[in-house]
Amino acid sequence: MVPNILRKACAVAAMAGLATCCLARSAEAASLAFKVNNKTGQQVNAITVTPKSGGAAQSILASPIAAGVMFAIPAFTPAADTCVFTLSYTLASGKVAALADVDLCQTEQFILQ
Repeated sequence: MVPNILRKACAVAAMAGLATCCLARSAEAASLAFKVNNKTGQQVNAITVTPKSGGAAQSILASPIAAGVMFAIPAFTPAADTCVFTLSYTLASGKVAALADVDLCQTEQFILQ
């Protein structure tokens, strides 16, 4: 369960116009799964993760996420034995955004804005 303080911090970050807000999870996992809340106003066509330590990007989105939809990314095993990634997403407009140093072992939800 996510502590209320983290939910409040996420809400404050969203009101401040930050592009992304993360809610933390309490334990590390061998396979990773999280939710994406698409509040961009556009369809998200692709999400990839690239290990911070280097290596190839790994596509983790099987189908687009419509605007305004919360979507569970199915559990996946990262190609690299790491938790810290750059998470990139591509919108229907072609705009690409990247979030560096994301700890996917400690995150259960992303809010894309």
